[in-house]
Amino acid sequence: MAGSGYETALAEYADIEERLRDPAVLRRFRLARRLRRELAALEALSFDGTDGARDRFDPYDVVIRIDGRGALASWLLRACERGARRRGWRVEHFTGPTPPVDLAVCAGEDGPGAWSVFKHRTGLHRDAATGETVRVLVLPDSGEPVDPAALPGDPADWSISRFCTRDGVDRIGVTHLPSGLRGWGYSADSRHTARDNALRTVRALLLAEGLDPTEPAYRFVHPDLVPVRAHDLRTGRAIGHRDPLDGPDLPQHASDG
Repeated sequence: MAGSGYETALAEYADIEERLRDPAVLRRFRLARRLRRELAALEALSFDGTDGARDRFDPYDVVIRIDGRGALASWLLRACERGARRRGWRVEHFTGPTPPVDLAVCAGEDGPGAWSVFKHRTGLHRDAATGETVRVLVLPDSGEPVDPAALPGDPADWSISRFCTRDGVDRIGVTHLPSGLRGWGYSADSRHTARDNALRTVRALLLAEGLDPTEPAYRFVHPDLVPVRAHDLRTGRAIGHRDPLDGPDLPQHASDG
């Protein structure tokens, strides 16, 4: 990186350190973990001119949307869950089984962020045997607060609707009216949890929509820019492709769906 890149990184580092001195930030555990991962990533940078473009979202957590039905959708969901859990990361389900299925993966204090691993799942996936297709969208999740009183833009830009409470589960829908972006949240704990989960999805969608095409992360939030990936569900392997989530301990088949 050039000298200006070094100076920019120093300024980022100082800003993050300052934020981590704020008790209010430390109480936001997801945000604090992300900021500490960002510090580690900045410390690991080399400024000898050999580095490629840095994906500034690599330390982030992710929201994953799996839009499809059947065996392949079930397999992809379990593959994401197991890929996260074998790294010791937390999986949070935002929605029920009806597509699209939204979930979040939250990384730990140390090591890479979930975005650096899961962004490779974005795209259209196809079952090589049946031709079934499933669209997967992986979005960086900043970990910033989702306080309904402090949402971006005018309060009139946001619609928060409670669909129903059934079997002890609250179902909340959140729509950002100017963009039409929408998220859902289901929770058996409280309607506030359901609302916050839906807000996290919409905030992640808005962040992705605002990315500049020059950002390294840009192509990972646009599934149409990623080649279709075919899967053999009998072996649990991608055909002609290998990404960081492929591994011998992924499910060998998907019988439900």
